[in-house]
Amino acid sequence: MNTTHPITYPCGCGDWTGYRCNWTGPADEMIVVEWMPEHLRASHEAAGNSGCWPHNGSERIAVKRSCADLLMEDDEEEWAQTLPDLDPATYAEREES
Repeated sequence: MNTTHPITYPCGCGDWTGYRCNWTGPADEMIVVEWMPEHLRASHEAAGNSGCWPHNGSERIAVKRSCADLLMEDDEEEWAQTLPDLDPATYAEREES
């Protein structure tokens, strides 16, 4: 019997928060978030908020949708945005089997 296992990805929220939740699942339960790390925000503002990903220092990560909601609540709108049209599998790290 040939059983196909779905590809799973860990949530990338730890890149943003410094600690990762324990969720792992399929890409269709994730969303891509683009955010500016706090340590780059002052220089980004000094440059007139110029540039766009990836040249401005912002990062894109794939996270579980509920983590994205929490992260977006905790950050200012100008520093983070969800990108629902992008494929999370492109930005997620594949779970090691």
